[in-house]
Amino acid sequence: MGKDQGNFTAKISERLIPVAEGVNILLAGIAALATLRLIHQSLKFSLNSSFIDLAYHYFYSKMIRLSLNPFDPATIEMAENIISIRYAGGQAVYPPSYFFFFQPLTYIPFSILSVMWLCFSLILLVIVAKILIKNVEADRSSIALTFVIAIVGNYQPLYEDLVLGQNNILLLFFAVAAWYGIKNDNDWLSGISIAVMTFIKIQYGFLFLYLIITVKSRVILISAISLLFLEFAGFPQLGLTFFKNYFFAFLHHTAEVSNDISNISFNGQLHKFFGKNHNIAVLMYLSISLTFILLAYFKILRFRRFIPLEILFLIMLTMVPLLSPHTEEHHLVVLLLPIIWIILNIYRANYITKLFFILSILLLVSRYSYARYALNSSILLYPLLCLKSVGALFLFLTLVCYTLKEYDISKTGCKI
Repeated sequence: MGKDQGNFTAKISERLIPVAEGVNILLAGIAALATLRLIHQSLKFSLNSSFIDLAYHYFYSKMIRLSLNPFDPATIEMAENIISIRYAGGQAVYPPSYFFFFQPLTYIPFSILSVMWLCFSLILLVIVAKILIKNVEADRSSIALTFVIAIVGNYQPLYEDLVLGQNNILLLFFAVAAWYGIKNDNDWLSGISIAVMTFIKIQYGFLFLYLIITVKSRVILISAISLLFLEFAGFPQLGLTFFKNYFFAFLHHTAEVSNDISNISFNGQLHKFFGKNHNIAVLMYLSISLTFILLAYFKILRFRRFIPLEILFLIMLTMVPLLSPHTEEHHLVVLLLPIIWIILNIYRANYITKLFFILSILLLVSRYSYARYALNSSILLYPLLCLKSVGALFLFLTLVCYTLKEYDISKTGCKI
């Protein structure tokens, strides 16, 4: 009997070993294809892209270095003859000190800087992935790691960021730093990281609400002081007039951005849908934003004593592109943080959570061209323009459902 059992076990092993080897080869192939796509696209961008958003930062920063006024149309026209690069349109509406900090990079020829910035972004991306894989105490199987590589290598918002020379991978890095600081009770790291994110793109000031709800008073103080320093670091060089001009330019930009066709946020879609009824669009936008905040609070955030603060941070971070008045596709790069975190924890999720996650991945990762059918067409097709935001919504619901399931009444002692 023992001999027969041994023979049976040996036969099973002989059949399973080739299957396991085949699975490993398949996973390696998927990871290799995703990696090669990222490398190929990056090389193509370095050769063909004009990196117009990076050029925007470069152009206005160099104007400041040359003591030229970036808010005067005549001076800008003159500067375009001096700094002959193609840059994204619009006024200098990043914080004045952002251009102040960017000035040293304008000593580098733009053609060289653009390749350096692309390489820097890719290095940051690898660092982010390594930090998350190392510090998320969950599934590190070959399948999970392959899934992470496949998502990153095919993430369309990432390619939008790289081809424009945008700074969202830098924001992703600081988001991961903030998450790491919260996870490990490092108030300085999380506080400074949130301040830097808010300084670069003002919508991340929403994360201060997370700090208030979680009663992180020390982190709030560190973030507030750091943000004030960053905002006014360039004041001695730029002066009060420059800051006043920036303020008025920013107000004008805010008034126009809601109707920008590249604005895929719910605010942008509501303004397109209601057309000239600006007040109704604003009211609907504020109502939806308040609904999201209340949903997050009453379902999740009020149970912060029982839920790891790192998960609450992921929920609030995912809400930023949903509640921001201005969201473009490249802004969604920061969502790679919650996406990778969920992938490494997906084995603990229920079917509803997995369904929401699959829907979010299908919409966020994919490259689609629905916009060409929605523009200049029936108003009923306008929602096609914001499918990436719908993907962010499903990601938010994924985190909410995961938290509700993982930290239910049996663990918290509270009714959720």
